[in-house]
Amino acid sequence: MKLQSFDLRVSCTPGKANVLADSFSRPPFETEARESCDVCTVLIDPPLWEGTALRKYQLDDPELSKIIIGLENTNNLEVNRWTERGYHMCNGVLYRYTDADTEELQLVVPENRRKQVMVKCHDSTTARHDSINKTLHRISQ
Repeated sequence: MKLQSFDLRVSCTPGKANVLADSFSRPPFETEARESCDVCTVLIDPPLWEGTALRKYQLDDPELSKIIIGLENTNNLEVNRWTERGYHMCNGVLYRYTDADTEELQLVVPENRRKQVMVKCHDSTTARHDSINKTLHRISQ
């Protein structure tokens, strides 16, 4: 989710040209090697939605559309009303500050898409089945 706001381009670099190889360019370890080595491959789940689809989902949510319209309004009073509550627009998508102590933005997921996010964070190949609190923390990130 953190990467959704960026316009990422993935390209292949041949091994000879990749002087500073990272974990994504290394082949996965076999079972025997994995037990004797601290380095493992990393699996990444791609974002659930691209920015334009996410904006549409947010605008379809009656509560979120009020906030988005308020933040995109030219009336400073209306904009201040929502920014004081921690809401922020980035590339047309609604975020909010998680709390006053951090400056970390959290994606605002529309009501009708929250179950999909929970399933993705709990049932995907990269999901771990930790405690409820750890799973909720992962979802909130």
